[in-house]
Amino acid sequence: MKKARLSRLRGHLFLIFAGIVITVSGAFVTNTRAAGMTIDGSTMLSPLEKRWVREYAHDHLQTIRIQADGSGAGIDRVGSGNVEIGSSDVFLSGRLRKKFPKLVAIPVALSGVVIFYNLPEKPGLRLNMSGDVLARIFLGKIRYWDDAALQSLNPGIRLPHRKIIPVHRKDASGSTYVLTEYLSRTSRSWSDTEGRDKKFPVLPGPGAIGSQALITEVSRTPGSLGYAGLFWANKTGLPFAALENRDGFFVTPSPASFRKAALDAFVRPDFPFGFNRSIVWSIPGKEAYPAANFEYFLINTQTDEETMHTIRSFLLWVLGPGQNPALTEKAGFGSLPWPHSPKALSRILHQILQGNSYRVVSPG
Repeated sequence: MKKARLSRLRGHLFLIFAGIVITVSGAFVTNTRAAGMTIDGSTMLSPLEKRWVREYAHDHLQTIRIQADGSGAGIDRVGSGNVEIGSSDVFLSGRLRKKFPKLVAIPVALSGVVIFYNLPEKPGLRLNMSGDVLARIFLGKIRYWDDAALQSLNPGIRLPHRKIIPVHRKDASGSTYVLTEYLSRTSRSWSDTEGRDKKFPVLPGPGAIGSQALITEVSRTPGSLGYAGLFWANKTGLPFAALENRDGFFVTPSPASFRKAALDAFVRPDFPFGFNRSIVWSIPGKEAYPAANFEYFLINTQTDEETMHTIRSFLLWVLGPGQNPALTEKAGFGSLPWPHSPKALSRILHQILQGNSYRVVSPG
């Protein structure tokens, strides 16, 4: 029965995408040699963007450049009209919508912020961590790996008396935003003093610009702890923490646990079709990773017609063939788990993709 439902859903998905592609092709003269475009923003999403662009290039002649200057830079640059697509780990909050009223956020994949650590005495050891313990580490209140709070989450494991060196991102980062939201939702001391932000609010230890620099710092520093997307964390060869979720389960990061969190969000009746709400921590379930989130492409609706056609063609491919797990999961991401309702799926695709997201305007 479940397989039949999924098969029907895939069929509806194909028909909906086919209908949209026909509409797009009929509205514009296809120009396969259109001018190139630039994607700028999330370093977390950039490994998947590179896979998408390479695959897309097989059948299209557009040049797509990828710059990974952080989610904050991506939002600012697409909002200012300096790039065609901004990529972000951050949804468009009310403040950002007010600052950039012409931006629309389209979810394109699922990711999660991963906590990894360099503990030479316990190589490969997977530890349980809670938001409150992590918050106290980043606030400098827990200073050693054998602190009683960490020991209590990991009974039966003898942790070394080694100083913890927390490493953070210095640039405006969506990874930081997701992590600090998780800390804000789980730690009163963090929410009362630091809060959620794209820039790390405290300076607990060494800082790094970009995911690559951060994982390099953690990899070469015994006793250190850091955070990044799953692709970047996998490059370290270091162990990941299992994070405590809303229902008290410790969940390891994986494309499957990211998808589980998103799927449970999709089927909730209060989930907004505008994707203007985070799913960090708020989604219950035994297998839901608590620091999972949507990855977004941000589009400026004040874009000329030819460029908008190029953007739209690429985005339709990303939301269709680009969701193949062979592309997403190999890069450490989850494919979007569209609702188990063709009607809801149609509503999302047509309202967000066909409607206000692509209000084409002519230059001048």
